[in-house]
Amino acid sequence: MNSAVELLVVGTSTAEIERIAGKLKTRTGYQLRTASGPVEARARIAACPAERLVVVALRAERRTLALLEPRDGYPRVAMLVLLDRDDTAATVRALNAGAIDVLVESPAVLDRLPGTIDAVLAKWRQRRAEQLAIDYAARFGHILASALTEIYTFDAATLRFIRVNRGARKNIGYSKQELRKMTPLDLKLAPDRERFEELLHPLRAGGQETLRFESVHRRKDGSFYPVEILLQFVRVEPPAFIAVCLDISERKQAEEKLQASEARFRSIFNVAAAGMAILTPYGEVLEVNPAFCAFSGFAAEELIGRNIADVTHPDDREATADYYAALRRGQDPIVQIDKRYLRKDGQVRWGHASVACLSGRDRSETYCIGLVQDITRHKEAEAKRREAYAELDAFVHTVAHDLRTPLTPIIGISEYLQEHAAEVLDRTSLDFLADIEKSGHRMLALLEDLLTLARVGHVRQPSAPVATRRVVDGVLKSLAGPSAGAGIKVEVGELSPLCLPETLVSQLFDNLIGNALRYAGAAGKPIEVGEERRNGQVIFYVRDHGPGIPEEDLGHIFEAFYRGRNARRVNGTGIGLATVRKIARLYHGDAWVEATPGGGSTFKLGFPLAALTGVGNPSA
Repeated sequence: MNSAVELLVVGTSTAEIERIAGKLKTRTGYQLRTASGPVEARARIAACPAERLVVVALRAERRTLALLEPRDGYPRVAMLVLLDRDDTAATVRALNAGAIDVLVESPAVLDRLPGTIDAVLAKWRQRRAEQLAIDYAARFGHILASALTEIYTFDAATLRFIRVNRGARKNIGYSKQELRKMTPLDLKLAPDRERFEELLHPLRAGGQETLRFESVHRRKDGSFYPVEILLQFVRVEPPAFIAVCLDISERKQAEEKLQASEARFRSIFNVAAAGMAILTPYGEVLEVNPAFCAFSGFAAEELIGRNIADVTHPDDREATADYYAALRRGQDPIVQIDKRYLRKDGQVRWGHASVACLSGRDRSETYCIGLVQDITRHKEAEAKRREAYAELDAFVHTVAHDLRTPLTPIIGISEYLQEHAAEVLDRTSLDFLADIEKSGHRMLALLEDLLTLARVGHVRQPSAPVATRRVVDGVLKSLAGPSAGAGIKVEVGELSPLCLPETLVSQLFDNLIGNALRYAGAAGKPIEVGEERRNGQVIFYVRDHGPGIPEEDLGHIFEAFYRGRNARRVNGTGIGLATVRKIARLYHGDAWVEATPGGGSTFKLGFPLAALTGVGNPSA
């Protein structure tokens, strides 16, 4: 007897309930409850799981039988009806309502009641399980019939289709009637009956429960599409096969695109001029291309499985480990670094390494792609350039010192004569002495700035813009002799202030205006100095109307010590225009020359507008 069974005795007569309950109290293994009427009985039923409850109903009254409330083909609870006398109509009524059994009360019946209760509960459970199975099968059948996935059942002997669901019929285009006369061979699941039977043999023999493979289906309209098939043998009568087919057209297209993409990557990987490597996030080499093998001197099979640290210079291994750690943490999506590599022959090569970490569908598929460009020659040239700069710096210091040495007595003597010989010298002589002193101080300041320029790349930016017009006027005053001797007039327009060192602004216009005076041509045609704004730049220009620059000289005019065809008849060193371009480019500007309409040349200096105020730090 099931110790978890609960008995609920339901009746309308208190005496009857107590009589039956009294007989059952002596029985062990039950939890006995009573209810005097259907209302109280409903509350009791609601509080107890149906699978371990048996209702003992005294009388087959309709209100009591209503407690059964049949649902989906089986009664809500297991009910045993006890009648006080034989009543055929009541028995039929109770059984039709869903009662499991109807008995007429007698001493023998009451003695067998425990066994009867167990049988009633077992029968109710069986009836419910059968009904649930029927319902499940019906629902499952409906789901299969409605599913968009293709589902086929076919006879194991004849191979004719038994049932084909709606999803399959819709995709292949055949009707139910047409499919009843067809077999899987008609859909080209296999090329012929013999080979298809070989495919089915492991399922028939019980060696495999299921079989999964890919094939191609042919629709009624003659078109084909790829499918993945899950085949199962069902040992029913008669035996049958169930095939679940998934249209994998989109997957195949994606696979083809992926294969094409991988082929393109493989082609690039193998023919790339730069070294490429695929590595784990810890630097273990998975694959290398021929260019990396040529760079490192190792064969691919010698590198695969080793750590990239093994071919890294010892002094750069710690930095290499650090950037792989940063990639693993996701701190940097890509790392770029110049590092040294050790070739198989012991040589050291410099490489510019770019390494990116790529994530797969899960963390176990994460890998890194490294690109290495050989920059050994660049590094060697850079070292030679630094050495040359060091030598140039020493040379500049020496020259500057040698030039400053004679300037000191020149400035000192001119100051002494102006102070102590003013009474014996005429005004012209005193003016000449003043010009000598001023020129000496100007040259000394220029030497200091050029020395700084050669040493650090730029002169300190002034705190306030320099009045460009005032600087140009000073340049014109110093060039007054040459311009007056040539009979050339210099016209100066409005010029914006520049936030550049004054000595360098003076050097720019001194070179450009002096160059124009040397090549201005016949007297009467003025030299024009002005500015214009274009494309976010302020452009200063010095325009002359001389013979112009020959076409073959235009590409070289700003090269140091270059002397063009027209320059051979004019004194000069060929360094002035080179100095102009160097100064302009150091401050994010540039210098160029254009032909002047009607003849001549126009030299231009372009600076970003930020150079007018210093905002944006144009000298950085």
